[in-house]
Amino acid sequence: MKRFSSTPIGVEDGFVLLFDHFEAETEMWSGTGERTVEKKVFFSESFEDAPSVTVSPTLIDAHNAAYLRLNLRVEAVAADGFTIAADIWEDTRIARLGLRWQAIGTLGDPEETWDV
Repeated sequence: MKRFSSTPIGVEDGFVLLFDHFEAETEMWSGTGERTVEKKVFFSESFEDAPSVTVSPTLIDAHNAAYLRLNLRVEAVAADGFTIAADIWEDTRIARLGLRWQAIGTLGDPEETWDV
């Protein structure tokens, strides 16, 4: 559990179209076996330290002739951003994948930040 003290807490969220592989017929749509796509996301302003980040699929455009095998991961969470990764395997074919994300964490105290 992450416990917050009396410092300000920031919440930021957004949408990421992780990939659109239908038009170009790239690996997630036309490939087979294990495949991964990663995308770096940057926050509009940095948190004090690495926030807690969650992702949820909001758009999955998958072929109906195969099982949907999808593993979503959040990696390399830092104060200024994180990486979203999606893995598929076997004969799964996904044309487009869109995700909503949310980050919650502490912010620096503006009263303590000043130049001398």
